[in-house]
Amino acid sequence: MKTVKLTIVRLILLVCVGAPINFISCADDLVLENQTSLVIREDEDFLLKKEFSMALAKALARHIEVRDFIKNEALKKFDHDYDVLYLSVKNVELKSGLTLEKALLEYIEAETLAQIEEKLPTLTVFVPELPENSFSAESWNVTSEVPLVGVRDKCKNDVLMFDSNENETILKGDMIPMFPVLVVKESERVVVTNKRSSSNIQTRSNTSTKFEFLDDIFNNMGTRAMHELSVAKAEAGIDKPHEKMGTDQIESVNTSVVPENLKKLLDAYDAYNGIRGWQRDYIYYNLSPTNTVGPFDDNFKEHIVGFEMVGDGNMNVAKISDQSGDPSILSTTQPGRSRVTYWTDGEFEFKVKVYLGNKSAFGNELTTHFRLKPSELFDVRFSTGQTDPKALYITHVNNKKASFFLPLFQWDLDNYSANIKIAIEEVDASETIKQTSSTTTEYATNFGYSAEIGKTVKMGLEFGSTTKESRTTSYEVSTTYGNDELGEVIINFGDKVITSREVFGQTPGRRTRDVLTLDYNQGYSNGWYRLYIAPVKIIN
Repeated sequence: MKTVKLTIVRLILLVCVGAPINFISCADDLVLENQTSLVIREDEDFLLKKEFSMALAKALARHIEVRDFIKNEALKKFDHDYDVLYLSVKNVELKSGLTLEKALLEYIEAETLAQIEEKLPTLTVFVPELPENSFSAESWNVTSEVPLVGVRDKCKNDVLMFDSNENETILKGDMIPMFPVLVVKESERVVVTNKRSSSNIQTRSNTSTKFEFLDDIFNNMGTRAMHELSVAKAEAGIDKPHEKMGTDQIESVNTSVVPENLKKLLDAYDAYNGIRGWQRDYIYYNLSPTNTVGPFDDNFKEHIVGFEMVGDGNMNVAKISDQSGDPSILSTTQPGRSRVTYWTDGEFEFKVKVYLGNKSAFGNELTTHFRLKPSELFDVRFSTGQTDPKALYITHVNNKKASFFLPLFQWDLDNYSANIKIAIEEVDASETIKQTSSTTTEYATNFGYSAEIGKTVKMGLEFGSTTKESRTTSYEVSTTYGNDELGEVIINFGDKVITSREVFGQTPGRRTRDVLTLDYNQGYSNGWYRLYIAPVKIIN
């Protein structure tokens, strides 16, 4: 064994000439696509992951109980994905008294492992769910299946893979394995924190490092997660927080089956069908052409109710999957193939930033997150290469719409501007900086106190007979290094929420429960994505 001194950035040239590469277990006879050379750029973090991966590959091959332990920890899905946070479980004793840390120390210097723990505290072992039921945490037969261990090159999207004999090979970015493999990476869902609070992730190791979830949407641990689940269920009137509703098989259905939390959207459409007016006036203030004064109804909250990528599916997968910062990298030998490696990350994580202008000089940046499986965003087509039957190539990608409920804010025009900005990022990192940005927004002024109602009321439809105000508002804007920024859209209070009374439901027989979606406004789109936004009733 050797102690690795990691002080410089270096390049390693790995040469392949199309010859078969021998793997252990059921990865035997895998052959990579013919090529003259591949370059893996190794920085300090990558070298540390490489050392960890080589030790893990050996520990997996020697100890069946290590394989069993990682499988069972992955199945817990503590962050809603098949992730095992190394520092949180490294000292858990197995039946023999062995721990994951002790198993690794058989093949790696203690100094190097300590350096890994200090430098990469969120290091995670991920068990991928591979196509055609070839491998997953659910199907892993720990008795007979000894996985390889892969590390993703953040510069090229290729995956460097190791077996128990330290044999190295590269799986190209447009290939997906069909054999057992684990991935060593840094978590996108967990961050290190300096504070000690009830929000800390409870670890089972003797580490002094404290963790918390990037967002509660990733919390799948214990009673706290169950409490938040019930709160979100009450707010959105759905089965679980951020409930996903596949809409790939939909048809028009009778509007009488629309749930309570969406019925007022249809009523708002009826109130202004063929008449000038704002549907949100009806939803939030019960205003109609015949009723022009009303207080704010706080039983409604704006929600993201759908999300989809737009444009070329190959480029979209490349954009939100790449680690290199260059989403246009495509295979030169097979034009049209995406040079991407989405299988190494599990679900996609998206950050939502909502910029709310208020009547003070300083606005609010509201942040939240949602998560989606690749299969919920993309219909991916594969083919098997003639020289590599143990791997699949991505040949074509179609975009899909994902429907879900993600609560945002209550849009009271007496407090907030009449237009808001929403920005979306795909999450790859957690290092955030803040800077100040300014914008000019419009505010309604047709509000006043009603002695009869005993509340502040909106007086008049739209902006009423008063003059609307324009104010310059400053925001503290957060930027996260390494995230894939997908751009912004502007939502106006006066925009239509739905564009018809049509209601879509899943084709009968597809699932046991009904899945419904309305004809939401499709206008919130940019070059990368389309958002669907609507006020949804909060069900207590």
